[in-house]
Amino acid sequence: MRKEYGKALRDTFDREMKARLPAFKPFKSKSIYLFPGERVYHRILRDPIHCVIILVPSRKDTDEFTIEIGWSKPGRFPELGMRPSGRPTPERTEFEQAELVCRLSDFWTREDVWWPVGAVAKLDVLNPKDQMEALMARVKPISPDEANEAVQGPVEESIDRIIAHAVPYLDEFARFQEAA
Repeated sequence: MRKEYGKALRDTFDREMKARLPAFKPFKSKSIYLFPGERVYHRILRDPIHCVIILVPSRKDTDEFTIEIGWSKPGRFPELGMRPSGRPTPERTEFEQAELVCRLSDFWTREDVWWPVGAVAKLDVLNPKDQMEALMARVKPISPDEANEAVQGPVEESIDRIIAHAVPYLDEFARFQEAA
């Protein structure tokens, strides 16, 4: 993700999380399992159990992001060799695991959903005409206002999905932990 979009994405996501999901606070971690540009928000169920929401900007040369959710019973950023590390199951057998991270999109599709931002988001990269336009858009300077405007809709949509899917799932996980 280009740095202009990355900064706007992190700033906008921080602001929207604070306004719409205040129970999830920014979580600072120096974990080797956390990549540059990612942001983590956590809610402590009871010490040391943490539920996490992870903003994952693309590390590739694409202007897009995804969201991961999960938990860590040891009270740290999940130390998993691979993320995502699992998927939600109807039986919720994953609630037994000490740590888990899944993609937010696992709740409504089997596809790996990424939210595109900017001019390229509106192009069909399989169309040769759009490919040239996408290439030209990649070298065009982006103002802070353009970047902020480009990320606003995708951030709002992703947080809507967090509220609709991730929060109820993490609440269910919390009830499971209380009963355990």
